[in-house]
Amino acid sequence: MRLYSHRLWGSSGENSRMTPKAAAKIAEKQEKEIIKRLREARLAKGLTYEALAEITGIHRTTISMIERSKIHPTMLVCLKLAVVLGLDLTND
Repeated sequence: MRLYSHRLWGSSGENSRMTPKAAAKIAEKQEKEIIKRLREARLAKGLTYEALAEITGIHRTTISMIERSKIHPTMLVCLKLAVVLGLDLTND
């Protein structure tokens, strides 16, 4: 998965016609994929919410809510989790 793989707005090219609604759909799809990958990596490493929270400094309920799509994580939170879990969020 490539983050920012679509140019959302611009003055030239076919993607320059993308509407904000279409851009939001792309972002939502990417967010869901990132969350899925974070959860899979946490489980593959055998980490509980509590263990991951202790390592990252992100509260366990926040991690749980992110994985259940109850809240939208910031980029910083995603990156903290990805680094600890050994994920590269910029490539497929």
